[in-house]
Parts: sequence; C-alpha cells; structure tokens
Amino acid sequence: MNKLAIIGAQWGDEGKGKVVNYFSKFNDIIVRSSGGANAGHTIYFKDKKYVHHLLPSITFDTDSKGFLAKGMVIELEQMIEELKVLEADFPGISKRFMVDVETFIVLPYHKEEDGLLESMRKNPIGTTKRGIGPAYQDKAARQNVRIIDLFDDELLRERVEEIVYLKNNIYEGKMHIDVDETVNYLLDKFDQLLKLGVTFTSASEIEDEIKNKRVLFEGAQGIMLDLDSGTYPYVTSSTTTAYSASCADVTLTDDDTIMGVVKAYTSRVGEGEFPTELFDEEADKLRKLGNEFGATTGRNRRVGWIDLAQLRYAIKKSKINSIVMTKQTY
Repeated sequence: MNKLAIIGAQWGDEGKGKVVNYFSKFNDIIVRSSGGANAGHTIYFKDKKYVHHLLPSITFDTDSKGFLAKGMVIELEQMIEELKVLEADFPGISKRFMVDVETFIVLPYHKEEDGLLESMRKNPIGTTKRGIGPAYQDKAARQNVRIIDLFDDELLRERVEEIVYLKNNIYEGKMHIDVDETVNYLLDKFDQLLKLGVTFTSASEIEDEIKNKRVLFEGAQGIMLDLDSGTYPYVTSSTTTAYSASCADVTLTDDDTIMGVVKAYTSRVGEGEFPTELFDEEADKLRKLGNEFGATTGRNRRVGWIDLAQLRYAIKKSKINSIVMTKQTY
C-alpha cells in the first residue's frame, strides 16, 4: 500500500503539525522516525491546543496508532508528560502508542552535557540544550542506553556503570554522573510508561501492519537542518529528509507521496546561513504576523523572504513530489 511522508522543506517550523494532523485521519499508523524533544508540532482539536515534542500526531477521534521508530532519541520523562496531558482528555489513549525497543534514550546528563559543550564552543551552534546531540553522539560512540536495555535490571546496571565510568573520566569534574541515580531514573520512567499502557515492540514485529495499512511518516524539523544535507554544522543531529522512513524498516518508492511543507516566507531557529533573512521592524512585523516563536523553546525565530533556490535544493535532496504551502495569507 502506498505511503505518505510529510517533511519540512525549509529549516523546520513550516506548520507540519497542522498538515500531519489533517492527513492522519486518513491513515492507520502515524510514524515519527527521527529527532527528539528538540522539535515540536502544535495541533488543535476542538479548539484546544496540544504541543507534541515526541508523540506522533495521531488523530484523537479515530483509531489511528502512533509509532516512535528507532531513528529517534526519546526523553522518557517528556514522553510521560505528553501522554498525561492526552490522558486527561482521552482516557486510555496511551495504548495507541508503540515504541521501537531499539530506540535510544536521552538521559538527564545528556542535557547537562549539551549545555556544557555549547558553552565550550568558540562559535556556539545554538542548540535547544535538550540533550539531542549528545544522545546521538553516544549512540554513534556505542555508549548509550536503548529501550531494550530496560527489560533486564542487571544488564542495565552493567551498561550504565560502563557509560558513567567513561563519562566521568572524559569530563574530569566538569560534570558528574551517578550510577544509582541514572538506573533508578530509567526504571522509574519505564515503569510509568508500562502502567500507562504504551506498547514496546519493533518495526520487524509489526512489519505486516506497516506494509499492509495506510501509513504516514511524520517528519521533524526541516531538510536544511539535516545532518548530512543541511547547512552543516548548524544542523540537527539526525536525518530530517523522507529517508528517515528507513528507521521503520521501510523504503519509500516513486509510487509513494513525499510531501514537502513550506511557508510563504522562511524562518529558522539558531545560528547558521539564512540568505533571505530580514531584520529590524520588518522582521518584527513578520514574526508577529506569523507567530514565529519556538514551540519547544519559545525563543524568537529568525524570519525572511521565501528562498526558491533553497526550496529547489530541498526538493532534489528528498525527492519531494508534492508541496503544501502554509501561512500564505500573511
């Protein structure tokens, strides 16, 4: 069955949440396959606002399910907070979310490390300090914890002891991580998620479901923040193109729809190139009209005119074959 991937075609914040939420009612499974709590999708249901930093944007009044794939890095505490907000209005909705057990975790010390590394840079990148970069860094360095590690207390402790020993040696007093605190934090949050009813599985275990049902892949951020194809080094730490679908063991084909979401102007958060950026009163006016304040950080977004050369680049990089333009009335 043909798939739909909805991705940001600029630097993120293009209004993907609204687009994903609209199309999610026509799909059975909504997959978030990259990024972490450094991204945010704002959606509305019956005039109430919901901000998802981790959860896929399922439709509340259908039976659609959400799958958090292994390309993500998940902050367990943030996920619990988001689920509790939804549970207050939709009791039992947590049971409609599935998490790949091969997914890596953002731990409290990753946030501390994120801030420390940013303060040590000669030219700061402008991260959200949500620990995303260090979590992906530890994934690549083979020194992070996965969801599957939480099923065995003894093996988890051994894993954490190994990581903490290394981290404390690397930072030599600039930050200190405690083994017991880390293990207890992980087990406590994992237990809360189990009690909420979240399903822990893998893409291979639900392969038939993904293959034979209507699936929407929900992108995070935008192509220009892609680790490989974006404005490096002022990028995020994961894949933001449609190819992140591979993290759910899916290969998109020419028959699938890759929908790029683009604003009628451009915005970005953080440092880095921005050829069409506006400043002063003109920028303030556009920022207020478009409500350009970060869903995750609340900070002002940089704004400017639409950049067609950048958009053409994004289309080529992610094989975009459909465009949705948002905020054109502004």
